[in-house]
Amino acid sequence: MAGAMASNGMKDAGYLYINIDDTWEGERDAQGNIRSNRKFPDLKALADYVHGKGLKIGIYSSPGPNTCAGYEGSYAHEEQDARTYAAWGIDYLKYDWCAALNLYTDEEMQPVYQKMGDALRAAGRPMVYSL
Repeated sequence: MAGAMASNGMKDAGYLYINIDDTWEGERDAQGNIRSNRKFPDLKALADYVHGKGLKIGIYSSPGPNTCAGYEGSYAHEEQDARTYAAWGIDYLKYDWCAALNLYTDEEMQPVYQKMGDALRAAGRPMVYSL
């Protein structure tokens, strides 16, 4: 998709983001670091490729223990995940509430989202943060 967008005029028209939604997530390693799954075996290499085309890359997570599709969420790993995303070169994070509603109340939504926002800022790489 990045190659097509870079060569078919979409990039020149202002389309800059390649976003990978839910289902890229693998299991966490022994230290709790999120890993990608076999569909996306090397997100750092993918981000480098996308950046090489003059585009930006985004991924998805959830503040719950699982994502909407049942993959690994960021619950209790916000800072760790933010550092991982920064190390991979991620430019955009879509953070979806659907799997978190079983864990949090609506009144807790703002501080839960703020926790990841603070973690992304502390990770040292500018990222668009979409709720």
